[in-house]
Amino acid sequence: MKNSIKYLVIATVLISSCSVLDKLNSGQDYRSIVAIIPGQVFVPAGAYELGSGKDPNVFEQFSQGKVISVGAFFIDANEVTNDEYRQFVNWVRDSIAITNFVVNKEEFLVKTKLDLALNNEPRLINWAAADMNRLLWTKPARKKNPRLDEMFYKQNHLFNRKGDLDTRILKYAYTTFDYNEAFKNIDNLAKSINDYTFRDTVSVYPDTTVWVKDFDNPTNDMLLKEYFSNPKFGKYPVVGVTWKQAKAFTVWKTQIVNRRLISAKIKPVQVRLPSEAEWEYAARGGQKGMNYPWGNELNSLKGCLMANYKVAPGNYVADGGLFTKPAKSYLPNNYGIYNMSGNVAEWTENYYTASPQGIVGNLNPILLGLEANNNLQDVEKRVVKGGSWRDAPYFIRNASRTFEHQDIPRSYIGFRTVMTASLEQSIKK
Repeated sequence: MKNSIKYLVIATVLISSCSVLDKLNSGQDYRSIVAIIPGQVFVPAGAYELGSGKDPNVFEQFSQGKVISVGAFFIDANEVTNDEYRQFVNWVRDSIAITNFVVNKEEFLVKTKLDLALNNEPRLINWAAADMNRLLWTKPARKKNPRLDEMFYKQNHLFNRKGDLDTRILKYAYTTFDYNEAFKNIDNLAKSINDYTFRDTVSVYPDTTVWVKDFDNPTNDMLLKEYFSNPKFGKYPVVGVTWKQAKAFTVWKTQIVNRRLISAKIKPVQVRLPSEAEWEYAARGGQKGMNYPWGNELNSLKGCLMANYKVAPGNYVADGGLFTKPAKSYLPNNYGIYNMSGNVAEWTENYYTASPQGIVGNLNPILLGLEANNNLQDVEKRVVKGGSWRDAPYFIRNASRTFEHQDIPRSYIGFRTVMTASLEQSIKK
């Protein structure tokens, strides 16, 4: 993957669509976005000591504290849930159905000014007209569009019955543009836009087999079959998603969020994964030098456990959960953010190195571009923060960090998203 791929190609379209976007109000208060985009928490700008905590132990000798300044941003109040991620999966499903399998595309594909401001495709799906439950997946719709049957299994498979949706076809193609690298090479006339454009196609359906791949447990068969598909787990954090799938989700969510913001005459934003520095800053909730989002002790003042983790060797149930729990379990931290410790560990944007403090700067650093440093063995590793339901107390500390390869899904890794606040929003009280 190319270095530092951070911004959507959608942004280039927005720049060229001045007639629509010049009318947007750049001075909106941050409370407007919180009101329009549900589930967002505003985190004010500030500074903190990355990697700090009470009673550091010998294992943290390569992760000593460093003061970091972070700009204001919005962050999801909870981990992305199965319900939220399923909206992405269904959007991909319906897009594929409309563009590839529906007989009469004209009733779904249109041109609108708003769509053209967000995407330069000549014809776009009119989601208001394409009421999916009514027009695509009912029996009359299937009869009207017999080609939809091509999206379903024709015979029984190991985990799928005849007539189930073939999730292997659910792939999301997207494009990002590396402004960072482009600006660094602005005087290099030998390079073109294509040199800074990254295209990827990602299978979006979660890998539900992680429940049996990660652990041997009789309960895991049920989780494999039901954790993502059964509505009773809708409020639980999505797992089995790779870093690349989480990244693709942020590209999709950017478009969805910006439709709402532009309609409200608010400037568009970029939804992304948090940097390691942002994640830890948000987890600390404005407190200094604390081990956990709520303080230094694993228990609250009333003796209640404050997170979902492995309380003692072999003891997964003392905290009230055998595996994950709903994404808004336990008390939030001082910023109002849930489960920054435990439940599921979370992907961040950063590449992983054993000791980033000596490499990165002090202003919301994001460690990218390791290829240039010849650290090729680390390029596919991404920083994971927060610990999970299967981790010991050490790993749910604010300062703790680990990694996973960006193409490997786990039953204990999920994610949440952030949006950078504008300068006007950063300084408003």
